[in-house]
Amino acid sequence: MPWSSLIVQYDQPLTNDQLRDSPVPVTEAGTALVKRTVTVSSSGTSLVHSPAAGKRIRLYFFGYSAGVGTSGNLVQLKLAGYNGGAAFDAQYLSAPGQPYARNIKAGAGYIEGEVDGDLEVALSANQTVYVNYEIEEID
Repeated sequence: MPWSSLIVQYDQPLTNDQLRDSPVPVTEAGTALVKRTVTVSSSGTSLVHSPAAGKRIRLYFFGYSAGVGTSGNLVQLKLAGYNGGAAFDAQYLSAPGQPYARNIKAGAGYIEGEVDGDLEVALSANQTVYVNYEIEEID
């Protein structure tokens, strides 16, 4: 029985015996999900993540939080090769500790950049912002 029909037939998780009888084929190796937090404190554009040579970034989640002393800062996120390289997200952080977070398509999608495309953040003021993100680097 092909693995796809097993998924349709069962409402419960497959048992080990069912998986052994009809293994699920794997067509490509998985890539590690990179989860990081970086601190940015200078106005202007700053590098958040640069992929390995020949790789693209798939962005699944990003978030910002305002550091101590934040009194007003426009935070913009950019991914080379997406949205023409222009900022695709802009949030105004107005108080210390203020958070903002976003899963792409409610966690069911991603934003993909170009080969060797950097993930950058732009701040409107010299104030500390913590940038969180989850990405994959893919071929």
